[in-house]
Amino acid sequence: MYVALTSQTVIVGYFADKTQQRGLFNMAMSSIGVVGFLILAVSTSPKLSYFAVFLGAGGIYPCISNTITWVGNNCDGVYRRGITLGAVIAWGNLNGGKQPPYLFS
Repeated sequence: MYVALTSQTVIVGYFADKTQQRGLFNMAMSSIGVVGFLILAVSTSPKLSYFAVFLGAGGIYPCISNTITWVGNNCDGVYRRGITLGAVIAWGNLNGGKQPPYLFS
């Protein structure tokens, strides 16, 4: 799974950089992630839940590197860029806590 998602992240990053449309790529990939997590939340089938994990992770992983690059490209000056990237990464790490048990049981 991680090899496929790493390849997908590189491909999405390449095309987002080439077209200079990082926001559209983030919205498209996030939509795929939302669909995957919605399926995961309501599914009772183990096979469908397993597939939904791939959709959810596949939608979220490319958005992380895409967003960090996007924010870094939109800041001028090394100090402002460093502070902004630190804030964005810190904000993203706030979401790393324990997930509710009902979503992944």
